[in-house]
Amino acid sequence: MDPASASEFYFVYEPIISPAGNVLGFEMLTRQNSLNGPCASIEHLFSQLHAEHKFDIFYTQLNTLSHQAEYFLEHGLSVSLNVDIEIAEGIIRSVALTNRLKRMGFIRLEINEHFAELFHPRPQPLLNHLAACCPLWLDDFSADHQRLLPATLKQFECIKVDKHFFWQHQGSEELKSVVQQLGRSCQGVIVEGVETSEQLRGLKSMNIKGMQGYLWPARFQHNLESHVSIS
Repeated sequence: MDPASASEFYFVYEPIISPAGNVLGFEMLTRQNSLNGPCASIEHLFSQLHAEHKFDIFYTQLNTLSHQAEYFLEHGLSVSLNVDIEIAEGIIRSVALTNRLKRMGFIRLEINEHFAELFHPRPQPLLNHLAACCPLWLDDFSADHQRLLPATLKQFECIKVDKHFFWQHQGSEELKSVVQQLGRSCQGVIVEGVETSEQLRGLKSMNIKGMQGYLWPARFQHNLESHVSIS
């Protein structure tokens, strides 16, 4: 039995902020209200779900976003969705879903380190198909990813630096070097795990596109629009 089948799900939006303080977009995350209280992380949640249930949640995310598509497009905001292998394979099997993603031009698909194709020589058919639907972001970049080929990294519009990697190397020359190298392979680097004003000040001098973390609280759909004026 699916361990989450009796639970209710809701979505939160974590803002992605530029060094200048502007809202660039959001990461849409799934949260679970279980009978025993909230289940915190999407990673823990998705590891327990059957593929069909994961796909139901993904469709619900798309349906939810479609109601505010005009808002995101009007303000030039991107919304990223986490995609694992099973969801990715479901996308490439559905022409209708592929076309829908192409029409929703503000959506970005976040790929994590569990995609085996990341570490394979090209061709990479699954990643290529997803990239044809909408731009891809690489999530949780860390030391383990430093052996990725530049040709693989160039498939991603943005690359997110893992929060644990950031915490370990914040303020160091190694972090600056990694950000510079990634910046040559993609259109922008986003640093995750920003939680303090001190961390924020340290990042403002670096060549990054955006930041994400508990310094900027997640929002629900009903108060999402308040983020346009973050300073």
